[in-house]
Amino acid sequence: MSGVPTMANIKSVLDASCASLKIDSRLLKDIHRYGQLFCNKNADHVQFFGGNLTGVNPIRFMASDKNEWVDELLSIDEYTTRQAIIALPTIDAEWIRGTDVMNISCLYLAHRVMNSALPHNTRIQGMTDILLVMQYKLLSSLMAHFFRYPADEATALATYAALSKKYAIKQHGNWHAVLAARCADIIDKNSIHYQTLLKFNDDAAIVYMITDIQGRLRAMIKKIWVVFDLVRTQDAKILTTGGTVVLDGKMVVRDVARNYTPYRRYLSEVVLDKPRFIKTELIGVIASAMHTMPEALLLDTLTSMSDRARTQDKAITAMLDDTLLHAFDYLSTDRRAQELMTNIPSLIAKLRALYMASRSSDPALMRMRTQGEAIVKRAIKSRNPSVVASVRTGVMLYLVLRTFAMQHYN
Repeated sequence: MSGVPTMANIKSVLDASCASLKIDSRLLKDIHRYGQLFCNKNADHVQFFGGNLTGVNPIRFMASDKNEWVDELLSIDEYTTRQAIIALPTIDAEWIRGTDVMNISCLYLAHRVMNSALPHNTRIQGMTDILLVMQYKLLSSLMAHFFRYPADEATALATYAALSKKYAIKQHGNWHAVLAARCADIIDKNSIHYQTLLKFNDDAAIVYMITDIQGRLRAMIKKIWVVFDLVRTQDAKILTTGGTVVLDGKMVVRDVARNYTPYRRYLSEVVLDKPRFIKTELIGVIASAMHTMPEALLLDTLTSMSDRARTQDKAITAMLDDTLLHAFDYLSTDRRAQELMTNIPSLIAKLRALYMASRSSDPALMRMRTQGEAIVKRAIKSRNPSVVASVRTGVMLYLVLRTFAMQHYN
């Protein structure tokens, strides 16, 4: 590729660098596949983007990832393009992110897609995929900065439990959904960056857009890191009061970091042993709380779950993980629920109402319902939606009850 001549602005530089780039459905499919491969690169990436913990699973955007984007997907001469950008009077050559060819190319591509003749939905998906890639890169750098070493999972779980609904990760349920929601905000017509993407002729606005996207991600991770550090160090801001602690004025279950891990380990062990896992008296408690649920079908489903757990069925593992984490999360954020810890029937009634709420938008609960329905349908013959739903709720309640009965049966 020939050298890029002196240009008037960033747009003219990228127009020249990408002169042969065709914006079509094939390119957008390649970009979508690129993003998927990054999220599924290894077990850590899968668990991070599909989960809600921060710092436990390292994510890394490598030089090879950048090279694949610049060289293979876009066929840009990175060195020549960067030199042309640095030469612009509007650009500070010392500003790393502002002269980063990949950062700028992502915004340029989103601009080209926005103004293309592709169908509306295709353009929206394409811009989302492009901006996701940019955020993968920026977020990976931030995570490496704030979490130089993998965080302790129990501490990360306690941190998540301590977060309020004002945190995006609590609102959306997993990190991929958080980034996707941010993409939707960026490309919305009411966004402060909409005109920048539409016209792409204001270098200062382009530079600010990169700064803003990175800055918002940084603020998000930093706020979580602050809570993580408080949980980890148990410093003077944490004041012990009876069975709870006060974390900056917010009540949370005492020692949730230490409690969750042994409880989850216990549930993983007992589910493998049918006589230990299935207790008729506990099934009776659930049946009393769920008058419309056929008790025999709950027993059949629990039996099936135990059998499948012994084959290391990932669907069962996911159900145990999500149900128990959701319960701990609920107990750590609802003071009224904490008061019911000594009154199990009342706690079960509260959880039953939560699990059966028709208007719930909690992503974790939605995921539990989907998982539970699949497990129940595989275990019983009935396809009556009301029966399946009642048994599904019974299973979730039983998992919580069986876990909290750990001391009784030990």
